[in-house]
Amino acid sequence: MSIPFVKEIKNIVKLSFPIAISAIAISMMGIVDTMMVGNYNTEQLAYVGLATAVFVLYSHVFAARRANPRITRVWR
Repeated sequence: MSIPFVKEIKNIVKLSFPIAISAIAISMMGIVDTMMVGNYNTEQLAYVGLATAVFVLYSHVFAARRANPRITRVWR
């Protein structure tokens, strides 16, 4: 006896895989940037943290605009 929603769960996992990979890549980018600047003073480290936060926010907004064109009206 199989569970009726197993196929839907498999489809959700297939769809979520690229999203998870991109989230991991963005996180790794922030970690690597922090590691590179970690030997400098706290001011430069704060700049990198701020730039990473802005980049993540921008990438999420850009991805949302591509996924749903109606969101474009909000950002104009």
